[in-house]
Amino acid sequence: MNIGIIYYGDYPENRGINQLTNLLAGMGHNVEILARKADKAINVENANINHVSTANFTDKLLRVFPFNFIWFYRIYNLVKTNDINCLFIREIPFSLFTIIISKWFDIPCILDMREHLPSMYQEYNKSQWVKKFIRNYTLVKSYEALVITKFSFITTVSDELRQFLLDEYQLDSEKIKVVGNYPTQKNVEIAGNILQNRKVKSEDTIRIVHAGYIDKMRGIQHFLPAFKKMIDRGYKISFDIIGEGNYKEYLIRLVDDLGLKDNVNFLDFFPPDELILNLSEYDVGLCGYEINQLTELTTPGKVFEYMCAGLAVISSPRKPVKRIIEDAECGVVYDDFSVEKITDTFEGLVKNETSLKGFKTNALEAAINKYNYSSNINELKSIL
Repeated sequence: MNIGIIYYGDYPENRGINQLTNLLAGMGHNVEILARKADKAINVENANINHVSTANFTDKLLRVFPFNFIWFYRIYNLVKTNDINCLFIREIPFSLFTIIISKWFDIPCILDMREHLPSMYQEYNKSQWVKKFIRNYTLVKSYEALVITKFSFITTVSDELRQFLLDEYQLDSEKIKVVGNYPTQKNVEIAGNILQNRKVKSEDTIRIVHAGYIDKMRGIQHFLPAFKKMIDRGYKISFDIIGEGNYKEYLIRLVDDLGLKDNVNFLDFFPPDELILNLSEYDVGLCGYEINQLTELTTPGKVFEYMCAGLAVISSPRKPVKRIIEDAECGVVYDDFSVEKITDTFEGLVKNETSLKGFKTNALEAAINKYNYSSNINELKSIL
């Protein structure tokens, strides 16, 4: 089958698009990706990358005015030229265009919903008045309500987002499938090797890590004072914050203010191909997101990367992550963001070496046996 994926952003910067592309290509489908701007040097097996325009002026126009007939023509041309049999649209901005074109060609149109877009815009556009006006919650939610019932199928990133759509729009439950941020086949294979060749720790320091983009919503600022209390109680622990982001400078100042410069390190991103093996050198992965409608409906890929690397997970009470941790028995959850609660939960995790070791093993087994590439393949087969 020839499948087209329509993506508003730059390719290959988005991990979700890469995951969907690799899943479809792994199933034997030919994939055509249409992105606003794309790196033609990126090699994706069984996928061809198309960009809407290479001109800087046109790219800026597409950013400011996404609902325009340049996109409409390019989507139409993609389907006609490549004999596309099915269209996937990432999120809802171009849904109406894509739905109309799919009906013209009498092919299925599937919404790949990784975030609840009204909630995402609400959280990330608070300080930009133009975007706050154009992308206000009520307006985007109204557009979502207009298009959401017109798709052939919808894939969501979490059970919670799926249930939200069922409750909000009374959709047919058979037409909504969960295709999660689960590990790739390669990462599952790495997890299997880690499980079989797990080394005995040569040091007694417990190593904690946050790996990923650094912003306020990640909740690292709530964890650091609890980490300080654990240091004061005599625990041998270290914390590496890996990545970049708009909140990094604030965290550097906070670490300095707390007197943690000898215990907390800021490191650059690991190369993607080396991520899981590098993470396997740690003991605990932090998934401390703040709680809002966006985080309550989506599942971060980070938690599965930690599990593939054999880390115990410590998390805020974010519903999708809490559900996974409890199901896999691979970590602990603090119920609120008070320093005392985080400290007590953290201490309960690290003071029992046997329990910590069990969480780490359970994380690997859950990544290998349940939350993986094969689960997503089965869901996609049911709609293609």
